[in-house]
Amino acid sequence: MHYLPRKNKNSTYKWQIIVLVLIFSTVVSYVWQINHQAQYSFNIRELENKKQELEKEIKDITWEISSARSLASVTDRALELNLTQPEEISFLEVGLSTVAVVEDNLTVSP
Repeated sequence: MHYLPRKNKNSTYKWQIIVLVLIFSTVVSYVWQINHQAQYSFNIRELENKKQELEKEIKDITWEISSARSLASVTDRALELNLTQPEEISFLEVGLSTVAVVEDNLTVSP
């Protein structure tokens, strides 16, 4: 009769420990990857919220700029600075454009 040699019990324990370590490392790696992906998703959401806040701020600033450029606002500021309206306006044609000029001390030479 032939007997198969008995395996050493220590080698069986070694394989069991190796398998347990591999399973544990796989679980740790999986948890780390899920955590990293969740953190990345939160960062994206936070950046999207910042983008929306900045878009709203740009919209508000654009509204302020357009209201500051309005004719009523310019008129109010002119009154605050005690500016007066010109009494006579003449237009000069220079090249392809026209320029408005107040003729107080202006001499035009042909």
